[in-house]
Amino acid sequence: MSSFDGFLISEASFKRLSANCQTEVLRLLGVSTETSKAASVSDALKTSATKLSVNEMRKFLDGVQDKTRKLLTEIAKAETRFNVGEVLRPLGWSYSDIRGILAGITKRTRTISGKPDAEFFMSVVWDDDVNKAVSEIHPTTHAALRELLLKQ
Repeated sequence: MSSFDGFLISEASFKRLSANCQTEVLRLLGVSTETSKAASVSDALKTSATKLSVNEMRKFLDGVQDKTRKLLTEIAKAETRFNVGEVLRPLGWSYSDIRGILAGITKRTRTISGKPDAEFFMSVVWDDDVNKAVSEIHPTTHAALRELLLKQ
């Protein structure tokens, strides 16, 4: 599989692509197309981010570093799909400040979920400029974050 920086395509534009092109786009995103050749982009995205319950998120947060908790709190304040730059701005951080945090979050997600390929974040569009980068987490995971980090 080749590496790419990212791209943005609306669901409406995706549906106008040929079935072969849709399959190729989904393959590049790492989404299996064996069960549905005409899967929508939004359906593909929803299956990419790992769903963590409140109890799983409580275990996830138990013992995480303060910097990780700060990042997750800002993500909890945002919507499930968020602009990465807008999340980092209140913290005064850049992407280079969170690389290690992201690796730790991925590792923790895989440990808690028991799935070796689980991902906490689903990158919707990536750009070297974090102000153009968009990421997403599962709505259930986001609700758990909000409950545990914002309603204290």
